[in-house]
Amino acid sequence: MLTYIHLTPAEGRLGIEAGKASKPQIVMDYNDHMGYVDKGEIMVKSYSISLRTFKWTKKLFCRLLDLAILNS
Repeated sequence: MLTYIHLTPAEGRLGIEAGKASKPQIVMDYNDHMGYVDKGEIMVKSYSISLRTFKWTKKLFCRLLDLAILNS
């Protein structure tokens, strides 16, 4: 995982204490905030204007238009 917010984990052991490995802070933050992505995807799909087409450019345009509508 790449981030500029969290510090690099210390090298060596992974913090194994009493037989359980501790999770790095970056993994815990990702798990806590993952729900926000799911909510955005649900909202985009409810107002989707997607077209049935094989051209990737039209699919990309419709996807970007959906996201612009959601953000407005």
